[in-house]
Amino acid sequence: MDQAAREATASPPLPKFENPKGPVADFYIAGWIQKLERIGDLNYPGSMVGQLKVKVVLNPQGGLERIIMVDPSGNKELDAAAERIIRLSFPYMPFSKQLAAQTRKIEIPLNMHFMGVRRVNAW
Repeated sequence: MDQAAREATASPPLPKFENPKGPVADFYIAGWIQKLERIGDLNYPGSMVGQLKVKVVLNPQGGLERIIMVDPSGNKELDAAAERIIRLSFPYMPFSKQLAAQTRKIEIPLNMHFMGVRRVNAW
């Protein structure tokens, strides 16, 4: 039943998309990941341990467009904490003019690792 409920409420799959390449996009993505890790360190969900894969989609205004759980941790509390940390990392800075000319969104795949201490790594 749980699987059926998840499928009924799941977001449709995203169309194939390729992030812009180059230092402008790399700098923007790296900056958001650093912010995410700082927010994660401050809002770490206790001593829970685990990892999950998630895709985050950012819009040109620096807002969160979508979170997609690609490979949940198996711990609903940890998955919810990861989503909360992601949501807390917004808003972010808008795309630069150069970046906005290249794309209308950026998709960031993350491997989030919770290690039982106040440290969250996402890469």
